[in-house]
Amino acid sequence: MQKDREIKFAVQGKESGVNIFKTDTANPITYASPSKKHTQIRKVDAPVPGVFLLYDVLTPDECQQYIDLTENMGYEEATVTTFGGMVKMPDLRNNERVMWQSEEDVWGPIWQRIEPHIPKDVNMGAARWTPYGLNERLRFYRYDKEEMFGAHFDGCFPRRRWDQSLLTFIIYLTDDFEGGSTMFYPSRHEVRPVKGMACLFFHGSHPLSPEHEGMLVTKGRKYVLRSDVMYRAQGK
Repeated sequence: MQKDREIKFAVQGKESGVNIFKTDTANPITYASPSKKHTQIRKVDAPVPGVFLLYDVLTPDECQQYIDLTENMGYEEATVTTFGGMVKMPDLRNNERVMWQSEEDVWGPIWQRIEPHIPKDVNMGAARWTPYGLNERLRFYRYDKEEMFGAHFDGCFPRRRWDQSLLTFIIYLTDDFEGGSTMFYPSRHEVRPVKGMACLFFHGSHPLSPEHEGMLVTKGRKYVLRSDVMYRAQGK
């Protein structure tokens, strides 16, 4: 985080009562060189179709900057997306979150690092889809002891008919806690969070969209950054 001045932020709007923040500077995060960083990323395919891990997407310092900034914004009780809108369902999800409407200066360096590893030319429906960036609405999740996000499927983020997200993008900002793995069904494969590691998988109407859960944290505090990989349909 920029250390020469205090980062200011304000509530830009609300989504079902949850604040959406905007910062007074395009990029309050101080990144390591993005041009060098992506060459150090290691991709590992998980034993779940379409799920893969990218190690060392963020440095420990970058993870901490995100934690410090979002703690200053203030975490609120998370909601669940339903056909009737966003509602609180503590039996399914009882963690807290922050939403940040970021600029490309924030998500762009991350995209530059991971883009070489993102699936290209994805076939879905009547089109072939090409990735072009991240969803700028970053969501940060905080899980304390006894908090979790039960089994669910992720929906897509649609801008327009031929412009939507196809992949969930999660970065684990901490790993000094117990419990809190990401469990995939029906295989029951667990992804153990590693600081700075990303977990990606298809979502929405893609046939490989997996049911998954954020397992109960039993000790410590877990932080996660969540976004989506955006795609456009070719020729549309």
